[in-house]
Amino acid sequence: KIPKMESWLKKSGKTVREEYSRIRSNMGECYLKANKFERVVLECSKALSADKTNVKAWYRRAKGWTAIVKRQNASSYGAAQKARDDLTSALRIEGDNSAAKSLLKGVKDLCKANVKIVAQEIVIEEEPYEDETFETQELKDAKRLLAAYRAKEASEKEEETKESALEKKKEVDDELAGMKEKVDPQYLRFKLRTGRMKNQCLRYCFSNEVQPLWLTTANQITLADVPACSCCNQPRHFEFQVMPQMLYYLNAEAGDWKFLESKTLNTQEDAD
Repeated sequence: KIPKMESWLKKSGKTVREEYSRIRSNMGECYLKANKFERVVLECSKALSADKTNVKAWYRRAKGWTAIVKRQNASSYGAAQKARDDLTSALRIEGDNSAAKSLLKGVKDLCKANVKIVAQEIVIEEEPYEDETFETQELKDAKRLLAAYRAKEASEKEEETKESALEKKKEVDDELAGMKEKVDPQYLRFKLRTGRMKNQCLRYCFSNEVQPLWLTTANQITLADVPACSCCNQPRHFEFQVMPQMLYYLNAEAGDWKFLESKTLNTQEDAD
């Protein structure tokens, strides 16, 4: 988990935050050389609270977690998985980072050898707004394709002259022509939304207006598909969904799912 940014740092400009992040990351490297691995994790976490695009901070924190695993004491529980997550984050930003790629290979082996079923804390955080999220090239491509789909849908609804409609259709078709296979627009929406916080494994809300974040257009469940409560005959409402990312964090070797949804009664009165 990345700690919240200190209040004074929030008021600072981007240049100050980047410099603060660089200094904290360098302190993490110093603690690596001193074999103080918990301090490595702490300093790099502070670096990432100021600048989540600091690849060296992700990499150095991963090295700290890896060293904790190899020390083999109680604090190593889950450290291998945390190192893997940090390296994955680094490679999303800088995909050709050879040092991160090399370390990730060894970390994956550590993950297999250090699978422990231990109690895990569920951290509840608000989903960032779109403009607060660092966009990788992958997310930019997904946004571009989704915009092309929306334009195509809009062109089919608008009342235009035959000539202008054909011209607009050609522009959209050209945008989609480079795709190797058809991509479900709902999958693009899913990808863009989860891209704001890639490590989410549960999405939770009690509002009646909220719908699950569907992975695909096909096989979506409607309220009519959900049976009412067998005791009070009241309708059930969306409460939370388990994301497919959960498989990654559980290190599951078998089984797969796209979507697990929980629906409950809406009020305490209904539940009684």
